[in-house]
Amino acid sequence: MQLDTPLVCADGGVLACGATQRVLRRHFVHSEIAEHVLETFRTAALASCVMTDDVIHVCRDDEVHHRYLRGWSHSLTLHHDVRSAVIWSEEPEAAIMLVGIGDPATADAVVQTLAPHVPKVDIISFDTSTGARVVRVMARGASKGAALSDLANDLEIDAAHVAVAGDWLNDLSMFAFAGRSFAMPHAPPEVRAAATHALEHDVARHGAFADALEQWLLEMG
Repeated sequence: MQLDTPLVCADGGVLACGATQRVLRRHFVHSEIAEHVLETFRTAALASCVMTDDVIHVCRDDEVHHRYLRGWSHSLTLHHDVRSAVIWSEEPEAAIMLVGIGDPATADAVVQTLAPHVPKVDIISFDTSTGARVVRVMARGASKGAALSDLANDLEIDAAHVAVAGDWLNDLSMFAFAGRSFAMPHAPPEVRAAATHALEHDVARHGAFADALEQWLLEMG
């Protein structure tokens, strides 16, 4: 069975057709801001990557972080220097998400340096399991919740009839929108607390998503 409804991708930065993978809508970081963000990452010696609507662009020398980035996508395009990659001259408004990874104190300083851009971009930081800290930059207002709200409006579906499942902080915005939200068993405490339902490890019968769907259908009658 093939999905034929649009898919919310890239933390809400992209809306794509489930059948053709054609990009229907995207929120990009304007080129002059993206250039400044990448230069700030470089100056602070943060590993840099740029996510477009189909691939992640990374520096070859940042290989230590490639395994982590493949958690988002297996499609990595390697460059000697991401900032000077030809992709930006060919398609200057291609950046959906910019990510810097490095020492926590340095990453925190970068967040402060980029603060003047906050009216146009959203900047968040979070820790990885390896002890590094990630700085993520996206267009202002781009989120899973905002994209899901737009999609539900396009399809004329009330929020009360929308169910979502997630396991991390970037899912909180869609938890706030949807009538039903299911936190995965491994989700951090703040994510589980924000969901209408928190799935437990010992209740999984068919898999967490199948359990969430089963519970939702039972509640919907």
